[in-house]
Amino acid sequence: MANVTAAGDFCAQPTSASFVAQACFLVFITVTTLLGNLSVCLTVLLNSSLHTFTSYLVASLACSDLLVATLSLPFRISQTLHNTRWCLSEEACVFWVWADLFCCCASIGNLALISVDRFLATKYPLRYHLIVTRKTSWLMLSSVWIYSLIVASSGLTNWTVPSGALVETNHGCYKPDRYFYTFAAIVGFFLPLSIIVCAYCYIFKIALDHVRAISKITMIVLPSIPQSKENNQTLFKQQLKATKTLAIVVGAFVICWMPTFVIILIQSWCQSCLNSQQNPKLKGLFSFINVAFVYTLPNINSAINPFIYVVFSKDLRQAVIKTFKGLYQEICDIRSARTNPEITSLT
Repeated sequence: MANVTAAGDFCAQPTSASFVAQACFLVFITVTTLLGNLSVCLTVLLNSSLHTFTSYLVASLACSDLLVATLSLPFRISQTLHNTRWCLSEEACVFWVWADLFCCCASIGNLALISVDRFLATKYPLRYHLIVTRKTSWLMLSSVWIYSLIVASSGLTNWTVPSGALVETNHGCYKPDRYFYTFAAIVGFFLPLSIIVCAYCYIFKIALDHVRAISKITMIVLPSIPQSKENNQTLFKQQLKATKTLAIVVGAFVICWMPTFVIILIQSWCQSCLNSQQNPKLKGLFSFINVAFVYTLPNINSAINPFIYVVFSKDLRQAVIKTFKGLYQEICDIRSARTNPEITSLT
């Protein structure tokens, strides 16, 4: 309560125009995240053809991103509307730090698990269903959420100064604990990133090997027919499509999360770095870096995840279209029944 009282003057100040714009953008990201990920969860739930481990993984990722929109982003919006000052209680700050890390770890962990699933399906196509059984799939899914819970809950103590404050709320809500953030960056980001990159690199290698093998078989079976430019272009397009798909999935992950954890590590171990108070001439640059790479990009990742997997998954894309067509038809039938009660009673 002391911190809230001390910051009362700051909290009473009107929101500056730049922060109003940032808050509006965060609200847009929140709504997009909610609608996109709810659509994915609803589609997987209502379509029995999607009751597979791969689809459950995508739904699990959507659930983690929904938690970002419901447990993390509202606090971010509140802080932004108060000119980045923290105007809630210290307990709320502790919960936000925990919830933010839990949601982020769950989102990143699900992305890593999706890459592992695709790796197993590619490396062991004939034995995949023997390896990924119903029991194994639920163990893998639960392990992601348990892992996220452990990483987030390990921050409920101060690793750097055990007797020190758990969070600081004088200049926003943050955790002054460089040892913990180093641990969280390694375990919560760089480890899943290594898994994702290795898995998708292997998948891309196998995809290229398959294209080359098909090309050789075609030349052996039809030796008298020269390989035309059209065939070469088709093979090139297949390689290019595989490259684009993997580049978008891995690239979006790296672009959205890498700067955040690098900046957090820099700020944790070098307090004078990226500090506008010690470098007043670079205040605008530091503010832009903080807003763009710490506040914005990680939240954008949760918003674009459902769209990436819908675009590049034909089954999921068709199921989404089918689901919304069915819902639209039901709404039209209900409206028709209300506007024409006589027809409904006769039928």
